[in-house]
Amino acid sequence: MGTRSDFKADTRAGGLKLYAILGHAPLLSASPPMQEAAFAAAGIHARYLRLAETDARRALETAKVIGLSGANVTAPLKESVFRLVEPDAAAAAIGAVNTLSFLEDGRVEGRNTDPDGIAGALTDLGAVQLNGLHAAVIGTGGAARAAVYALRRGGAEVTVLGRRPERAEELAESLGAQAAFPLQSHKARQTLLGADVVIGTADTRERIVPPEWLSPHALLLDALYGVPSALFLDASSRGLSCADGTAWLLHQGAASFAVWTGRTPSTDLMRRALSKALASPPARFSRGISLIGCSGAGKSAAAPPAARLCGLQAADVDEAVVQASGRSVSEIFQASGEAEFREKETAALRRLAEIPSVLAAGGGTCLNPQNRELLTHDRLTVWLAISPERALLRIPPGTRPLLSATGTEALFRQTSELMSARREGCALAADVVLDASRPLPEVASAIARLWHSLPMRDDAAKGADDIRRTAPLFSGETEIEVLLPPSKSQLIRCLLAAALADSPSRLRLPRPDTKPPQDFPQDVDDALHAVQTMGALVRHESVSSELTIVPAPCRNAELPARTAISCGESALLCRLLLAAASALGREWEICGKGTLLRRPILPSLTQLESTGARFVHGPPDALFPIRTLGGMTSGIYRLDASATSQVASGLLMSLPLCQGDSRLILEHAASRPYIDMTLAVLRRFGITVIESEPEIFTIPGSQRFHGTAADIEADWSAAAFPLVLGAVRHSGPPVVIRGLNWNSPQGDRRIADILEQAGAHVHRLPNGIAVRRGGLTALDVSLKDAPDLLPPLTVLALFCPGRSRLRDIGRTRQKECDRPDALVSEFSSLGGKLEIEGNDLVIHGSEGGAALREGAVSSHDDHRIAMALAIASAAAGHPLHIDGADAAVRKSFPDFFEMLGRLL
Repeated sequence: MGTRSDFKADTRAGGLKLYAILGHAPLLSASPPMQEAAFAAAGIHARYLRLAETDARRALETAKVIGLSGANVTAPLKESVFRLVEPDAAAAAIGAVNTLSFLEDGRVEGRNTDPDGIAGALTDLGAVQLNGLHAAVIGTGGAARAAVYALRRGGAEVTVLGRRPERAEELAESLGAQAAFPLQSHKARQTLLGADVVIGTADTRERIVPPEWLSPHALLLDALYGVPSALFLDASSRGLSCADGTAWLLHQGAASFAVWTGRTPSTDLMRRALSKALASPPARFSRGISLIGCSGAGKSAAAPPAARLCGLQAADVDEAVVQASGRSVSEIFQASGEAEFREKETAALRRLAEIPSVLAAGGGTCLNPQNRELLTHDRLTVWLAISPERALLRIPPGTRPLLSATGTEALFRQTSELMSARREGCALAADVVLDASRPLPEVASAIARLWHSLPMRDDAAKGADDIRRTAPLFSGETEIEVLLPPSKSQLIRCLLAAALADSPSRLRLPRPDTKPPQDFPQDVDDALHAVQTMGALVRHESVSSELTIVPAPCRNAELPARTAISCGESALLCRLLLAAASALGREWEICGKGTLLRRPILPSLTQLESTGARFVHGPPDALFPIRTLGGMTSGIYRLDASATSQVASGLLMSLPLCQGDSRLILEHAASRPYIDMTLAVLRRFGITVIESEPEIFTIPGSQRFHGTAADIEADWSAAAFPLVLGAVRHSGPPVVIRGLNWNSPQGDRRIADILEQAGAHVHRLPNGIAVRRGGLTALDVSLKDAPDLLPPLTVLALFCPGRSRLRDIGRTRQKECDRPDALVSEFSSLGGKLEIEGNDLVIHGSEGGAALREGAVSSHDDHRIAMALAIASAAAGHPLHIDGADAAVRKSFPDFFEMLGRLL
């Protein structure tokens, strides 16, 4: 008897060859229809799938499980997959792969066909011979490396232009380019004016070079496609012969096809398929999601939590068969055989497929073409892929009639053969493949992320009007514009109000390219999941940058009486939900994790209990989960709001739901701007609260939240960090932030006044701000109403010569960490001089932060500490290793380090 590893499922059974694109957002890729057109024309029985994954090892494991013959690799896996495969010369030089071949012996060969894509696109433009041409490559990332490699391979003389000169120089040296210059420099201008070929690889729609720097005699190839870049539009307007990233995509795809098949495809045919795909409106999948895959993939277990996260119902084909027949699946097989079960299966599927849902199909459902039609018609079909070994761990013995073998090895062999037999049916039905070997809650979350990533309309409809074309604010300099996340404080309040409303709401986000919900700040993402758990349907429309929230009553659903709702690490969300559940009389289990477990939530429970609210919870050191038992009643309440304003906000949002009028008297209220924000949200959603005297509120009872349309502001708290960097760094263009509201109730808009007081040059724009360095002087400011400014202002003070004092910092000790202690500890280890004096933080600053040095520090799992350390490092020019920084910043500013890279 051999070992289990001796047995290998025949994943290539049935003659169908499988290929796929691997990456973060494969549903948005135009490669599948282009490649499938080439396979059909060549008479190859093949399917080109989409495999959604961000972990390189897991992507390769899943590819092998489903039996891929080849794959394309896209962001963010090109570099990480490169380290796990056998690269060819081009891939080794570039340091990334975009084409994989899976060999029978288990090895994976990696190639990079981007140079072929670039050469083909330039040939289309008329550059048949590159030898001796002068070329400029804009950018320093992976696409730029591919461009330099392609141009040098063709014999061109290449100059690299980048925002970060050291990275441009490294790229030029490693691939044999002739020179490298800063992007905004006189030499860059001369290079572009003399270039025969310009290749733009910066993934941005912002203007990165003045249009007059582009020679009308040059050929321009831009890596971006779908939405034209400013570089492409400028080049077109100046008469350059141009191609966007579509041509690059086409020719690299044709090269991949040749690698896999040994045949040269028709690029004209592929071009037509690609153009049709890019012009077609996206699928809407109005009937929901179908989950397919073999036994043990977890379809039935993942469907209910995924449905909750997607705002859909859950349905199960096997369960429907059992309910209709009154017999278990095994009993049907034993009494009547598989044929009768399949008939019942199709009948059940026909009924269920009409209902918008997350539908779990049986392991063999996809074998029937009629079933595949029902599963895929107007439904996103997700193949949950799992290996035989891991599937068997999930299947209780004797529960699957087709897995009757005895003995571990025989059962493994039978499972492998069954998966091989069903592989083609799953492949023909699937829109996207997910790794199902993860814990089932993670599988459910991955399904929901796919669902929410679907575009609601054609992103390609955006045109030149979306391109920012503003003149520099400071003479002789080019501004760098920063895009901010939405205000999480405002958005979380609006999401809860929308979930409690009697009609749908639309929340307009502050920028036109806000990413899908899973890439929102983590606190916002947790709030989105929370309101979905409450029964609301949430949709994100990426073009209009809007969130639509359909509350439970509008969907003929009830707010769940008993359910578990996670707050993640958001103390605001936690306190708002505790109050809302108490007013609604809901028995909810409020869960938390990470830094929230260390926050002082117990005093908040005590304050809420004064209104009659009742809770069941653990001891102070293990408080969560907290079970709410309702009980809040109207009345007259005094609330000490010196420690936090969040309980006050919770009561202001919840007491209107109680019968009878209430009066709320706040004592020693801190962070008054956040209370004003709550009042503004209540007014927007039709709730009346009267401030009869300062901090004394009359709240009529039995009110209802009404759905509305509301604008969500950009986050002033997030803005503080890049603005401080603009104020303290030695050189560089001004930092510009747009989409900010000068009348905002956000307390952190004080950052503009404080920067001016410190001596920075501040330009107030109608909807934004621009900042650059000036003659800085020491600070003396109170942070009573803006405690979140402590970390960025600590950095500002370190660069202001003299002794600065940040007052009233006591409440910042109860954030994600003890922020004053953390700031003193970490900056002292870097050479700074800071001390805590009572309720103040005193910082001894120096010109240009001269006292600071490089080192290794900790983020303390606090997003604002991580960002403060990062901007100090960037301004001082000293490298820092910040432990836990990447995870920490996701709480409020997921793109922080990407933004920081653009500013350097």
